[in-house]
Parts: sequence; C-alpha cells; structure tokens
Amino acid sequence: MGSSTKRIFVISAPSGTGKTTVIKCLLDKIPDLALSVSHTTRPMRRNEKDGRDYYFVTKEVFQKMLTDGEFLEWTEAYGHLYGTSKGEVDRIVALGKDVLMDLDTSGALNIKKMYPDAVLIFLLPPSFEELKERIIKRGSEDKEEIEKRLKGAAAEYERRHEYDYQVVNEDVLEACSEIAEIVEYVRGVEQDGKDK
Repeated sequence: MGSSTKRIFVISAPSGTGKTTVIKCLLDKIPDLALSVSHTTRPMRRNEKDGRDYYFVTKEVFQKMLTDGEFLEWTEAYGHLYGTSKGEVDRIVALGKDVLMDLDTSGALNIKKMYPDAVLIFLLPPSFEELKERIIKRGSEDKEEIEKRLKGAAAEYERRHEYDYQVVNEDVLEACSEIAEIVEYVRGVEQDGKDK
C-alpha cells in the first residue's frame, strides 16, 4: 500500500457480539468501504458463502500461503487458522476503497503495528450476561465450544482499552451509525490534514 494508501479500519468483538450484522449494516451505509475477506481453515457454517464470509481453504493451502509470505497477519483460534492476505487488501485498494477488517484482538494489534494509522474499533456487548445468551441462542456450538468462546470473549474484552474507539452494540442500527460517524470523522481529520 503506497502513496495512494487508503485508510484501514479494524473491527474486533467477542464472539456473539453481533459484529457480522453491524459490519453488513456499515458496508450498506458506506459504499466506498469494503470488507477484507479473511482466509480460514474452519468449516463453513450454514448461510455462509465462500468468498463472501471467508475464503475457506484447507490447512495445506493455508500453510503454503503462510510459507509464501502471503499474509499480513494470521492467528489460530478455536483450533482453526485465520489470516488476512496481502492480495485481498491490495484488491480493495485498487478499487479505490477504504479497507474494513474483521479481526480478533491479536490480529488487530498486529495490523496496528504494521499500519500505525489503522483505526481500531472494539464492539462491546451490552453486558457479559447478554453475550452468553447470544452465544447460546445461536445454537451452532456445543456446551464445550460455548465455554471456549466465553473464555475467549473474556480475554478479548480485557484488551479493549488498546483500541482507538469502543462502541456498545445494544442496538445494531445505533452501533452501525456510531461506527459510520467514526469512519467519517477519521476521513475528515485526514482530509483536513492534507488541505493544510
């Protein structure tokens, strides 16, 4: 990403916070913002689509991409690999759009190290009890998986202060609007700096 570098926005949230729904709303609201689709080795869930939600790949393909240096960042979570490819970010920048990334806290903080101007936004649940209910209602995990996700959520929650902004998702449309305002504010500050 050279002199025509677009802005990078990263959203992180504990599992079950409603991040995917908020991101869909945000992409509808801001047409010149595009989601960087991550690669993963985890199985596809119902209603997910390859290339839209993730690029679903085998561990062998992921490892080859890793060996070939194709990832900006990668992590292992819940026994599966996840990574953001350089090619995906370059594709979005070539379209003239700002990049939106959906990453866990370790991935987000790695991106911030590489791109100090990246804007990190942490999406919070209204309460931890509400988060637990959302994960259970989702019905896509067994009891052991739910416990893992709750433990992971608590660990991610502890790192929220390392983010530039924190937004509580009590209402999807309100959270979406608040994040859209952050995006527009950051763009405005950047534009003001270029005008001087």
